[in-house]
Amino acid sequence: MMASIVYHYAFWIYSLLIMLIRLLKEIFKANAPMGAGSPFVLRAEYQRGAQIIAFAAPSQGGALKSHLLENLKPFEDLAKSTVIIDLSQDGWLDELIVALREPVWFAVSHFGAGEVVSLADGQVINPWLDGCVPFLRIYGDLPAYFPFRHLQGFNNSVNVYAHPEHYDFFVKRMSAPILSMCMDTCLFDERPESDVDFLKKAKHGKLIFLKNGNSPVALKSYWLRHLPKKISTVLMLLAESLDGALDVSVDLYECVCDAFAESKISIHNNHKLIFFMCAQLDDYMRRVKSNMLANVLLDYPVVIRGANWSHVDFSGKSAIYDPGCDYEGSRSLIDDALAIVDMSPNVLKAPHDRVLRAAGRYTTFFSNKQDFYLDNFCFHEKFTFNFDVESIRERIEYALLNAQDVVEMGREQAITMRKLLTTRDYVEGILGAVDTSVMINSARPVGTQDFVLY
Repeated sequence: MMASIVYHYAFWIYSLLIMLIRLLKEIFKANAPMGAGSPFVLRAEYQRGAQIIAFAAPSQGGALKSHLLENLKPFEDLAKSTVIIDLSQDGWLDELIVALREPVWFAVSHFGAGEVVSLADGQVINPWLDGCVPFLRIYGDLPAYFPFRHLQGFNNSVNVYAHPEHYDFFVKRMSAPILSMCMDTCLFDERPESDVDFLKKAKHGKLIFLKNGNSPVALKSYWLRHLPKKISTVLMLLAESLDGALDVSVDLYECVCDAFAESKISIHNNHKLIFFMCAQLDDYMRRVKSNMLANVLLDYPVVIRGANWSHVDFSGKSAIYDPGCDYEGSRSLIDDALAIVDMSPNVLKAPHDRVLRAAGRYTTFFSNKQDFYLDNFCFHEKFTFNFDVESIRERIEYALLNAQDVVEMGREQAITMRKLLTTRDYVEGILGAVDTSVMINSARPVGTQDFVLY
């Protein structure tokens, strides 16, 4: 009798242990991070109007994360939710696993960060592809920089370009079967006009130049020290010719090919070399322009804020150097400024992001002449300059001697920009690309005629 009771209780305890082990396994399946042997399937399911998942890539001063937040603001009332996953933080993969329990409208990041996920067992998977979830990859530079990021993609990848010139370069020069679009941008960091103290800006505001620097001399030195002689010779010759073409749009691809053709060398379609040289020259032009501005500004009571200005001597100069470059910290500087001084990254057809921020906060902007301003502002001569010393000096001195007029011009700039760059156009453009991607990757639409190939 006693043996029977012991057996009964032992069997009961054994059964409870089995149930507990099974329960723990199920809990592990639902909550364990991805790794070798994990049974969890990382897969997104598409649903229009569902959540938007955005991946914030690490960047200097946190600029990319802040830009991403601005890119998503217009969708806050359209999507079920927006999830920001910061790839610089531990535990981001666990956040993604939890998020993917719900349907996804689309995913987005700069440069495609988060498009593929590396697991602990060495696998690299795309959670978005099988579920037909569009993945938007935002780019703000010429595709010659890190071209593989633009070229390597999946059927659901969408390249989104902030500048028409960069979009044209991808479409014309890269011949990749990846869906791409040039987005209609919108203002960043918007605040109500009623919150702005225009009188304070006019009385106490300073001119500020928010720009990380770099030395064009150092770049040329690199070419001469480390590159084959023919390559450095071509780059030096092209750099000299570009010094006189800072105000116009230049097809760097053709410039590079033509330079080699003069030596009876054809490099057409040799993208590795051409893209390398295009990136070098694009970088060179940016350095020349930013240094020209900085050297002019040194003689005036302005603030130059950003990293990588060690090659410029600020001693004994009127300008104040601020080495900070964090995005959040610059917001209050823009609010208090008389105006910002900006330059476009070798583009002429759309405004730069710092101009979008200034206009969003009703702060005046001065920038180089470009098609966007000439076509849309009847008073563009008051705030645009050419890339020559006298033209820049003229605009800076005008700003410092006419503070009240400059502040009022900023108000007019902001009003005009709000009319030109509407949230509606921006959202419709993005969703147009999302819908196109879904159509490309989904099964045959219900009701489609049988004779239509799909």
